[in-house]
Amino acid sequence: MGENSYAILGSDSLMLLDKALSAEPRKTIDPDQTGSETIKFWGDDNDYPAWVLEQIKDVTLVEPILDWKARALYSGGLAYGILSVDEKGEETFKRIIDTEIEEWLENTDISNYIESSSIAYYTFNNIFAQLTQSRTGKKTTFLTALDTVECRFKRKDNKGTIKQVYVSPDWQKYFAEDKETLKFDLFNPIYSDHEDFKKPNNQFVYSLNTPSPGKGYYAKAPWHVILETWLPIARAIPAFKKALLKNQLTLKYIIKVPEWWWEWKYKDWHTKSEKEQIAAAKKEQEDFEAFFKGDRQGKSFIYTQRDSTHAKTYSEWEVIVVDDKLKTGMYIEDSQEADAHIFKNLAVDPTLFGNGSGKDRSGAGSGSDKRVAWNNYILMTKPHQDKILRPLQLVSNWNGWQKRLAPKENEKLVFWMKNYQIARLDSGKETAENDKSVES
Repeated sequence: MGENSYAILGSDSLMLLDKALSAEPRKTIDPDQTGSETIKFWGDDNDYPAWVLEQIKDVTLVEPILDWKARALYSGGLAYGILSVDEKGEETFKRIIDTEIEEWLENTDISNYIESSSIAYYTFNNIFAQLTQSRTGKKTTFLTALDTVECRFKRKDNKGTIKQVYVSPDWQKYFAEDKETLKFDLFNPIYSDHEDFKKPNNQFVYSLNTPSPGKGYYAKAPWHVILETWLPIARAIPAFKKALLKNQLTLKYIIKVPEWWWEWKYKDWHTKSEKEQIAAAKKEQEDFEAFFKGDRQGKSFIYTQRDSTHAKTYSEWEVIVVDDKLKTGMYIEDSQEADAHIFKNLAVDPTLFGNGSGKDRSGAGSGSDKRVAWNNYILMTKPHQDKILRPLQLVSNWNGWQKRLAPKENEKLVFWMKNYQIARLDSGKETAENDKSVES
């Protein structure tokens, strides 16, 4: 259950309060009029990243899938080598191992950068990579990933360019002007003069994301659409079942209460404190149980629903008789439907988690099905790989690796994730085998 959700146990009923205490859904937009004069707020209260983490912390699937996506991208490890193209346009990758590059990757702890930036990318669609120049400024010595939750952009200048990034350990406590908040210049590969960033011991930020329409500052992760739709359902079902098991309740009735009713009955509902709202709800629960007892007495579940029709006491309160479905899988189908939407929006085939498709979860997929699903998934992550490794290509140029190892016009030093190359070769082999089967 969320931070503003409560379970009130009565003698014959269980009342769950959520929307009744917070009727207005949280806005996930960040209009231009919000924010300080210095930074651009991320969300109306400048806490959108923290709010996202709060929404997913009690949902069993989301964080494991985000972690899986990050591991899937990097689980084959990082590789680099020379990409060349012959006169026929055929590409050739030649894997190499270079002492200087190997030492640099170890010193900067490249694994930590890739893992951190991958999780930030899949969670928020915003990466803030920090690069540090050497004492002379001629070479880049370190590449690290800042905590996305702590980063905010400076407002655009009169040319529409974002010049700086502010990093605060707690944006609800420390603001742009506070000494605890760090400020870094923002590198833009299109507009920035590279030489301006090659200063002794200079530290700067390179931000990376997949652009979102209408989002000029912070890109939005596509899967965030479920934060206020299917995630509340996925979160509510286990919370509801936990309350039932803890209190050993067997429901006989579900009682639906229109959300407007609380405002109709209590004219000062919105001005009441949270404690007063809970006390009022508990009293109404007790009064209704007393009213409802008689031939129809039995345990019940009461919750609040939105409705625009005003009526009188207990009108529009809908009582539904239910069977004891807890032992036979109450809400399993609803839970599976929520899971299906989570998998779909996070763009992961359920068979890769051992989950079959459909509500009955039948058929988790054969080994070949999983291999095809895996290859298809990894091949679709090429843009993600390029995004996360882009700072490495910048370092390759600045540190002279490109010029030293790939001096020819038709050559380029490139970095890639091994999993992608393996899937690419495996998919090509499978296609060739299928073509041969069709021909025969």
